[in-house]
Amino acid sequence: MAVPGVEWAIWELMGTGTERARRKAASLGRICRRWAAASAADGERGNGCPAASVVPPAMMAS
Repeated sequence: MAVPGVEWAIWELMGTGTERARRKAASLGRICRRWAAASAADGERGNGCPAASVVPPAMMAS
């Protein structure tokens, strides 16, 4: 499930924002729904950052 504050902001932009803001909000809404669906499919709680478990490789000295 998406963060309630994010959902609220998306709905506000969809209802009262400019045309560009509405398009961006719609895109963000689709991303949030996909992320929530993927989190549910993986059995995650969905309340953490999806990239929190990703560790970047160490920088190699040149």
